[in-house]
Amino acid sequence: MRYNRTGQKWSFREEELLRRLFFQGKSINVISQELKREQDAIVHRLISAGIIGFADYIDVPAKHSAPWTDSELSQLEKEFKSNLDIDTIAKNHQRQRNSILHNLVKLRLIDIADRGVIERFKDNSINASNLEMNNSQDDDIENNFGGSKMGFKHVSHAPKKVNENPTIMGGISGRNDAVFLKNKYQEELDKTWDAIINMVNYLDTKNSELKEIYSKVPGIKKNIEAHQKERVELYTNLSNVLTKETDFEDKMWKTTQVGRKVKSITVKQKFKDSDVDEMRYDSMLEYLKQYPEYASKSTFKKILEKIEQKESEIRRETEKYNNLISEYNFRLNNFEKDIKKSEDKFDAYSRIKKEAEEKLKSARYNKSIINKFRSEQAKAEANLDILHHRIDQFENTLSIIKSEHSQNKRKMFVDLEH
Repeated sequence: MRYNRTGQKWSFREEELLRRLFFQGKSINVISQELKREQDAIVHRLISAGIIGFADYIDVPAKHSAPWTDSELSQLEKEFKSNLDIDTIAKNHQRQRNSILHNLVKLRLIDIADRGVIERFKDNSINASNLEMNNSQDDDIENNFGGSKMGFKHVSHAPKKVNENPTIMGGISGRNDAVFLKNKYQEELDKTWDAIINMVNYLDTKNSELKEIYSKVPGIKKNIEAHQKERVELYTNLSNVLTKETDFEDKMWKTTQVGRKVKSITVKQKFKDSDVDEMRYDSMLEYLKQYPEYASKSTFKKILEKIEQKESEIRRETEKYNNLISEYNFRLNNFEKDIKKSEDKFDAYSRIKKEAEEKLKSARYNKSIINKFRSEQAKAEANLDILHHRIDQFENTLSIIKSEHSQNKRKMFVDLEH
């Protein structure tokens, strides 16, 4: 089956379905059929969504975003067929690993229909068992890296462990125990820090998407209002022609069947010879049905065709408008839970850090008088290394996101309902 959807933007719900199907273990072919997109488009999106692939966005190589030349693609093909690994190929081309992977898909150098093949192309730091979908659990259960199973790009740093090398002297001085404690808490703290980075980056991305959706709605609303205004003018023209060429004005109310439900769409207008406070559109159409000889005239026919076209345009724009509102409100409701998850990560970091500092401070190795005379390097072996943890920076970012979220909640399209 071939699907001609090249270039069509992925909707939020479509991407959610992609993630859900993938984590349920569905084959690429089945996902392609469900989403009515080509298999290579499915794999490209899996890479872009961070479900497979590599966490490359931290280090930006020299040729990042530069167009690929034919000679580079030819070299890529030769390197891959020579069994060079992705890391080496990426370094050779000065490109990100995901860029290499995207091109391997484009060139069909890997079997994209085989899940086992494409799942091999991902960071070893990402635990595959954490990415498997469990149907008995919610879709937003978190994995060990702070990301949800909805999927996004992950950051994972290797824990800064100290080589323990237990010795007799280390046992006597307490170094063995102190270094063991340091490594244990350092690993947990580094994992929590990675989770904070992932969650805040994820929130920042989703917040930007929310603002983008919201910014589109007023424009679509103006389009609808403009179409409605044009529709009023068309019905006014139809009314004037009916009044001029028939006795419609006298008969219009009589043609409406007693007890028949009347459409709520109305128009207030002024005719040349008389004022009519309210005229129902359906009354005019009902009149033309009863007198088809008028509807067949070119004058009426042209107006009716324009009215039909305008009604169709209004329906399309209204559907687009309502879909955006639905998507915005849906995302906004889930955003609250994601903020809470981020706050929980910060709380967890503070608890681990406090507990670690208390235990390391009370460790015999650090409490001894000799410790005062040790080198800074020796002291660092038995204490946390959190210099690279920019907690304050990410707390500020989260505060900004929360502030913008509060503003978004106040404009839940109550003032934009159509």
